[in-house]
Amino acid sequence: MLGSVPGAVGDHRLYGDDERTKEKEPYVETRRLVSQHQMENRELENVRKKIEAFMLKVLKNEEVKILEATKEIKDIGLMEAAIIHWHEENIPVLKLEAERALKPIIKGVNKVAAKRAEVKVWTNEELEKYATEYSQGFANKHSAISALIAHKAITAEDPQESLKLHLSKQTETRPKKISESEASKVVNNTKRATWKKAGVEKLTWRTSGDPCELCASLEGRVVGIDMAFIKAGEEFAVGEEKIVHKRSTLSPPLHLGCDCFIDIG
Repeated sequence: MLGSVPGAVGDHRLYGDDERTKEKEPYVETRRLVSQHQMENRELENVRKKIEAFMLKVLKNEEVKILEATKEIKDIGLMEAAIIHWHEENIPVLKLEAERALKPIIKGVNKVAAKRAEVKVWTNEELEKYATEYSQGFANKHSAISALIAHKAITAEDPQESLKLHLSKQTETRPKKISESEASKVVNNTKRATWKKAGVEKLTWRTSGDPCELCASLEGRVVGIDMAFIKAGEEFAVGEEKIVHKRSTLSPPLHLGCDCFIDIG
């Protein structure tokens, strides 16, 4: 009964607790964001390392198999056709390898995203379906890009030697480059898919680390769950320059090494 009497010890209104709580709210939210940024950075770096290791294995195998498949070919046109054919035939194999590598990552991201939205994680069937579709898309894209890069690298003067040099360079440099973009893609795309299924309606773009000027300009931007954060043709002022974005961007990354992430809006 004592707490119901104004001015009594149990009446917290006398001591301005409501005001203090309101004052603390921005501080609490800032602390939450800082903690989330730190967690996102650690997780993103872990995913990058896993994808880099996976892609190193993939590209080493490609180097051996493509050189074997083209070792008797001297004509540049026939060699390019053979490389395209090899990549097309290898898509089912790469899809299975990608699924083995990406499924545990997707499962982990779904768990964190589900906790953030206070919903249940995907069922095994839902996880399997998403991981299969995502891995298929990854395999299709990688095969098409690899064939295109090889086409640009092979020279008519010495197709065999130029192919060897190209594949060796790809094995040395591409795993890290791929991990820089694909890690962020799988993390942010999986979060978006998790939250969409959970009924989340809005997303927020968050920066982390030391963002570039373009990423910094997107900090706090809120869009609908199915909307792009950046629309094709949208213009940005970066320093004294104006940049026109050529394609729509649903989620980070915006560039190689981008540490941005999406959060519930």
